[in-house]
Amino acid sequence: STLFSESNAAVPALDQAFRALEEKARSQNCNTCHSPDNAAKASQLVLLNYPNQAIYARNSIVAELEARTMPPSTGIPVEADRQELLPLARAFQAAAEQALRAEGERTEVAY
Repeated sequence: STLFSESNAAVPALDQAFRALEEKARSQNCNTCHSPDNAAKASQLVLLNYPNQAIYARNSIVAELEARTMPPSTGIPVEADRQELLPLARAFQAAAEQALRAEGERTEVAY
């Protein structure tokens, strides 16, 4: 079973947005901590290896980049790198929202 139906026209844009974000995030070594072995010993591990995992974290990825809280100790040390990642994260977030809405999923965060 897959997350999206084959008829979901928003999936190609989502895939493209994920790949662009993942490529830039790779240079920041995000998957060192966000990996199944939980090298950082996070109390709540969020995996980012695959698009369906990153979709879960779409809002927090943007929030963490905006707040400069990932990685936890320093944020992204080079501001220019953070400025490159932020629009990619926002584009991924928007593409994920569109793909989820196309499936009839609620995308609002309930508190």
